[in-house]
Amino acid sequence: MLQTIISRLSGIFNNYPGMKKLLITYGLVLTGLSALFLFNRFVLVNQVQKDDWIILTELSNLFVLEGKSPYDINFSEIANRSTLIIDSVDAQNGQFSFKSPVYILFLFFPFSLISDQLLSLSIWLTINQTLIILAINMFMELLGLNVNQKVLFFIISILFLAHFSIVNLLYASISIFQLFFMVVSLKAFYQEDEILTGISLALMLVSPSLVVLPIIIILSMIIRNKKY
Repeated sequence: MLQTIISRLSGIFNNYPGMKKLLITYGLVLTGLSALFLFNRFVLVNQVQKDDWIILTELSNLFVLEGKSPYDINFSEIANRSTLIIDSVDAQNGQFSFKSPVYILFLFFPFSLISDQLLSLSIWLTINQTLIILAINMFMELLGLNVNQKVLFFIISILFLAHFSIVNLLYASISIFQLFFMVVSLKAFYQEDEILTGISLALMLVSPSLVVLPIIIILSMIIRNKKY
């Protein structure tokens, strides 16, 4: 039976040579993502500063499921929901100040539904690492750089280990998410995709204070080219 299956698969690969390459590509991608996730779950997650992540996920849960305003929630109420919170400079004497736009909580809400917070954080880190790779690849396409796979792997590895990447992974911040959509907005702009450009700019604004300058530059490009 096994021989029959192998024979049929060989026949399919011979008739459709592109399928073998596609399966190998998807296999490598899944293997890479699995390796990243396992590294994050058992190594990196232990080095990450978790307070801000837990605060945002718990706030999103309280806001969406219980209808509580994130601007009125006391830090002690969040701390009581998790044993992983160590300390927070903004939470001295039980004071806590949520200053971001409320819609940022919708991004974190799906992660708040996972009861294992370390697992949830590991998934977030894996997604962010994937976004770094995609952002680098898209930016190189924007620059018109065509390099072979070995050079591309080297460039991604160097930038993956750059200060920006490491710091934002260790703080589980939103900056990598914003970087990705900044690159998406630039690519969409040059491809004259108005809808995708607008959506990408909106997603960049989940934390406006971090992207003021990029937003100004992109909007000035749009106005200058009179595309909108």
